Amino acid sequence: MKILPFFLLLFFIGTVAPVSAQQTKEAGLQKAFLNAEEDSTAKKRLDDLFLFYKNDTSKSAEEHLHQLQLLIQKKGSKLSYCLLPYRVLLTHTSDSIAESRKCLQEFLKQARSNNDKQSYLNGLMFLSQKESYVGNYNEALKLLLQSLDYATDTLKDCEMIGGVFCSLGILYAEQGDTIKTIYYYKKAMESAVEVDNIASNSNNLGMVYKEMGQYDTAKFYYRKAISLFQQMDRGGLLPNPLGNLADLFRVTHQYDSALYYARKCISVATQLNFTLATGSGYFTTAQIFRDMGKADSAMLYYSKAKKTFEKNVAQFALRDFYLDLASFYSSLHDYKPAYEYLSKATAIKDSVFSSENNKKLAQLSMQYDFDKKETADKAEQEKKDIQQRNIRYSIAGALIVALLFLAVVYYQGNKVKKEKARSEELLLNILPEAVAEELKQKGTADAKLFE
Repeated sequence: MKILPFFLLLFFIGTVAPVSAQQTKEAGLQKAFLNAEEDSTAKKRLDDLFLFYKNDTSKSAEEHLHQLQLLIQKKGSKLSYCLLPYRVLLTHTSDSIAESRKCLQEFLKQARSNNDKQSYLNGLMFLSQKESYVGNYNEALKLLLQSLDYATDTLKDCEMIGGVFCSLGILYAEQGDTIKTIYYYKKAMESAVEVDNIASNSNNLGMVYKEMGQYDTAKFYYRKAISLFQQMDRGGLLPNPLGNLADLFRVTHQYDSALYYARKCISVATQLNFTLATGSGYFTTAQIFRDMGKADSAMLYYSKAKKTFEKNVAQFALRDFYLDLASFYSSLHDYKPAYEYLSKATAIKDSVFSSENNKKLAQLSMQYDFDKKETADKAEQEKKDIQQRNIRYSIAGALIVALLFLAVVYYQGNKVKKEKARSEELLLNILPEAVAEELKQKGTADAKLFE
């Protein structure tokens, strides 16, 4: 199932201003951070700045990180450790998994020492996402289950719990487990309170149902997400469901509607300076023109998407894009670029997902052990229940037998008494009283002559 995780980070949802107002927006965010009095408020304003820099492609990730460091030093804040996950997210296309692990593990240590519980939870989820990127699904699952316990027992925060459920949904989506994916996305929707989070989970569900071929249901969730995002001041992640709805119309060969929503996705994403969504809109538009048989138009938009994706997207997503490009060139009988893009996709698969099957097996083994233990516990409990039931039945049976025995004895005793009384009555009616009395006492009677 094709899910692009960078569109689904609930804990980093946000918007930025149009390009023409970039400097004004940046200055306002910096001022809000510097003027924040409480550490919790300063942390939120720092997150806002990170979101701004994450979507600003005018400078490099290192320049943005340096600017954040200068601001923290100017404020005299203790929030330098927050730059560790920022670095991981800003440089996710270049850093190795080992470097990311090192940064995030240090961040977890610093967050715990500063009693920053929400940041600690975010760190666990970031680390899980990184493990998932390289196919370490078993480790990613362990981290998310740990996150869920922490969000539920320690933070008791519905939004954060919903964020973990959403991440679990993404994890299972990457493994093709549709049932669990839908289950966790719906759990995320139930936990969400903020409109943008409800809308994001609705969009996620639409993606799953589309992959299942349930297009009407997918359309329902996409339109719901669009409606919810439009209620927000600046549109939130509105480009995502717009692009997804465009792709749904492409798959169902409704090309006019597909182009309408694809162009709307690009327009809104450009206004919001949402670089990745803009690239996704280009990609969807290229596929629409490809399916319509308009190769030149498709080539134009593939080039735009390639330029955007190669600069901003992690290898996990590039693999699918390269495979699609290889297929496109192959359909044009242009086999040289087709082979080149297929080789790139294969190289990503070999380097990033070499341990995928082993990790899947490890997860299945873990699930099997859990199910086995649960089955064994259930069987043991059933055995105890049967034993208790048998004891109860035995006692009840013994009581019933005893009562039946007493009833039989009582019945037989009465019967004997009645028979004896009847026999005596017959003797008296047939024989003289003296002879009858002799028979009762001796059992025999001497012969006598009666006149």
